[in-house]
Amino acid sequence: MPYRDSRQVDVPELTPDPGIVDDMVRQFADPYAYLRELVQNGIDAGATRLEIRIERDIDGTVRTSIDDDGSGMTRATIEGPLLTLFASSKESDETKIGKYGIGFVSVFATAPKCVEVLTRHESESWLLRLFGDHSFELRPGERNARGTTVTLVHTMTSEQLVAHGKRAAAALHHWCRHARLPIRLEIVDLANEASNARGSANMPFSVRGPISVKHDQGDLVIVASIGPVERDVTEGSATFAGFYNRGLTLHESTLSDIHALEGIRFKVEWPRLSHTLSRDAVKQDASYHKAIAAVRALVEGELLQRVRETLSEHAASGDMASYLTLFIAARNVPAFETELESFEVPLVEQIGKDTKMSIVKLRKLLARDGYAANASTRITRALAREGTPVIRFVELASLVEPILDRRIVDADATLAHATTDGVELRPEDGPLLSRLSELLQATGRSTRAIVLASFSGVSRHEMYRLVETDQREALTHPEPWRPGKRPKRRWGRRATLFLDVEDAYVRLARRRAKSDPRAAAHLLCRSMLLVDGPLVKRDVDKLLAAELA
Repeated sequence: MPYRDSRQVDVPELTPDPGIVDDMVRQFADPYAYLRELVQNGIDAGATRLEIRIERDIDGTVRTSIDDDGSGMTRATIEGPLLTLFASSKESDETKIGKYGIGFVSVFATAPKCVEVLTRHESESWLLRLFGDHSFELRPGERNARGTTVTLVHTMTSEQLVAHGKRAAAALHHWCRHARLPIRLEIVDLANEASNARGSANMPFSVRGPISVKHDQGDLVIVASIGPVERDVTEGSATFAGFYNRGLTLHESTLSDIHALEGIRFKVEWPRLSHTLSRDAVKQDASYHKAIAAVRALVEGELLQRVRETLSEHAASGDMASYLTLFIAARNVPAFETELESFEVPLVEQIGKDTKMSIVKLRKLLARDGYAANASTRITRALAREGTPVIRFVELASLVEPILDRRIVDADATLAHATTDGVELRPEDGPLLSRLSELLQATGRSTRAIVLASFSGVSRHEMYRLVETDQREALTHPEPWRPGKRPKRRWGRRATLFLDVEDAYVRLARRRAKSDPRAAAHLLCRSMLLVDGPLVKRDVDKLLAAELA
């Protein structure tokens, strides 16, 4: 029958078993999870907005109100699904808690003095007051009420209010930030204006990362990204899994406990997902496994393709910072392991028409060690002329090596380059080099030619390098230096001797050659032989004989 405003509704005194309520309250690990439950109730009631106001009076009374504009509740709903936890002493009717009651009982987790529920459903309006001893009273409410307002009453100091507000905001962020209706939080301390604050609890349904994709089909929504390189808390971790029902959090984890999805950050929203009875995890039923399969398909399909395309774009543009960030993140994803060989890496120099090259193609071109460099140099250009690719960015070498199955070394720190280009010859250089050739030949060290060159590459410059080439350019590994042992020089008619114009002895010899090229050549020859170790008597004798001839 309908209830009129003027009519008083009598509700018998109830004496529930406090242990039942306490057991239900203890299931909520977060005492502030009641906000999630009340938001859920508002969504179930068709609310289009939700406002949470925490207000402290001058006397210290704090009222935390959660107000929605949903359909409200009838008396039958209040005395039925909402209060099934409570039993009438006259009827001795102890009922078991239902699904609705499990959520609502969470309002007692913060030990309020009382809880008030003001609700209106069409022509009915009711005010329910629940007390700390779990008794309640029900009477007609205000006729202008709309939707449902649940208010928790506490007593707090200003400092306690600040802590209460922070925990409420944190709970809303954790449980309700993706809710499908706007949620506003306002905190008001009538005794301290500095404590007042307001803001929105809503955030977009997305994940942070270098590359992200979205699957939106019907009521199943998935967003996924590879994890960032930097490690952060919660959603910033390299691996993140979030499960939601109509935007409300069921479970979130940063543990890589889902096989083949390590290094992936994803969120799944689906009405078919549900939480466990203890509300501390998502229920791993058939719907859960179907959702995980959909995530894997998205990761191994669209996300992988986006990563591959973006890497290729960064390689072509030379954006090394973005390339390295993305490549490192991609290497940490087990689901990408078999696809890494198709990833393209940037090259310092163009090889044919290629400015970037897949790892599988690099492996075919590199019979042995590969090279890397941060910028174009004489050495990288010489390698390119030989058809040898050089990976751009030395930091990439250690990442590519295990996939490439080749050792990658720093080209500029490993190779030596000598060229006659840019070296200005003087009139006295001809007689100097001609006489030097005669003296070397007298000691059994013949050459194809002797040239003055500029050197680059390894930091330990040598006075000269001997290379079997007929070109005026040489790219070589430097001769290994071994104390007390002569390096194995390949003298002969096929070798060209490159003299470093920046070497101190060579500069001195060139200056001396202006006045006495024979003496300059003799001193330079002795200096060259000393590079290999102490002069042997045989060489000294041959040099003297050559001078006396």
